[in-house]
Amino acid sequence: MAAGKTTKLTRVFFLNLIVGMTLSFVLLGFLWITWESERFNPMSEGLRSEFLSSQKEKKKCDVEKVIEFIGYKKSQTETRLKRDIRNRTNEAWHIATHIYDQNKATRSEATIKTMIRDALRPIRFNNGRGYYFAVAMDGVEQLYPIKPELEGQNLIDLQDSKGTDVIRHAQTRGQAQRPQDQLRRQRTGLAVVRGGRPLR
Repeated sequence: MAAGKTTKLTRVFFLNLIVGMTLSFVLLGFLWITWESERFNPMSEGLRSEFLSSQKEKKKCDVEKVIEFIGYKKSQTETRLKRDIRNRTNEAWHIATHIYDQNKATRSEATIKTMIRDALRPIRFNNGRGYYFAVAMDGVEQLYPIKPELEGQNLIDLQDSKGTDVIRHAQTRGQAQRPQDQLRRQRTGLAVVRGGRPLR
């Protein structure tokens, strides 16, 4: 019997030892996982924050490049438009001068002005947005194709929605604002000012 009790005692001891070691390993594993998790969370937040900052900076740089590119294209377009408007103005000037020179000996000045207005009135350019207009230096509208009812009126005091004198500004700076179009939106227009005889 003593041998049976010793075997049973040994068996209980080993069983308790195995259960104790298993519980110790499970507890040790749980503590290690908890410690690693607590260490990982701040590190993870740091990495996340760093990633978001770098992405924001990259997006900011991309947006700045796009804005710079748009500004460059706008500048090119404005330069090209100014050159085109200047060329168109010179064409109109040559047409008006030619009509004047061809008719000054045989027709009245009023008739010649009407001929010049009739020649320039239907011409449109820049996809129909551009047109010729003429204002005498005293502010009397000579040619205004989109609002012919204003022709013959003195518009020297005409102001845009910002209070700028449109005609005076165009005479001095070469650039004018349209007073207001049918959609009630103000747009900047380019006016090339050229003085001279035909519609004076």
